[in-house]
Amino acid sequence: MATTTARLRTTLLIWTAITLLPAWLVTIRGLFEGNDYAWGLTDRIKGRGTTGYYVFAPITASFGLLTLALGWRGTGKPFHLLLAAWHVPLAIAASIAARRNRDALRLQGDTLNIDISLADIAPAVLGSAAAGAVVLAILERDLPSASPTPPNRRILTVAAAFLPAQLFLLRTGEHHGLADKLGVLLTIGQWGLISVGLGKSGLVEGQEVAASATLSPTARPADQPAQRSLLRRRRGFADCLQPVRHTGNSHRRGSSRSA
Repeated sequence: MATTTARLRTTLLIWTAITLLPAWLVTIRGLFEGNDYAWGLTDRIKGRGTTGYYVFAPITASFGLLTLALGWRGTGKPFHLLLAAWHVPLAIAASIAARRNRDALRLQGDTLNIDISLADIAPAVLGSAAAGAVVLAILERDLPSASPTPPNRRILTVAAAFLPAQLFLLRTGEHHGLADKLGVLLTIGQWGLISVGLGKSGLVEGQEVAASATLSPTARPADQPAQRSLLRRRRGFADCLQPVRHTGNSHRRGSSRSA
């Protein structure tokens, strides 16, 4: 059960990063390209450059970064609330849009020549993610907040190093031209690196928690089953995310005991 729960959390975190990518694209492109860039996250949330409802994009991206950071660190209730607050309304909005205006439920990107209808699959996929977020909150209802750990600074530094190239390509390149396409691809890769950078800290945290979480010697007998359950969940999260490193640590711990 612990490993299944950990896999569910990992899958939801990856899917959350994917669903938040459009907000990051609008944040970067609107800032760097200016009014030459026309964007729309929904029929109503749209604009040019940093005009219109642009502020919605960086706020949403920041919300996503916080959710991913908490999720990869193995936190409980704060993460569960944020995850449900994102996926449940998203699923409801997709279901309503699929019934009222199917043509509006599309993934469009003029720069990369993308135009895909999502009316048939979005409600089911987003609904499954919303249900998964609720199930995860139930399965991990006793999981406390993990101690904060620093992100993987090397990966985040690489992601930040993309910014000058993005500014040059998106600001000076021909609209929908090669430079524009390269700038968009860099922005997509940058979001992936940021997600991985946050995840790396979570992998380390999950491993350290699994290695250090032990039954308290002063705990009452009635409390020990709950502690054992929490220990299995945390170790399952670490096993799912980092099986190779966890195996190595288990071997070293077994060697030290035999010594």
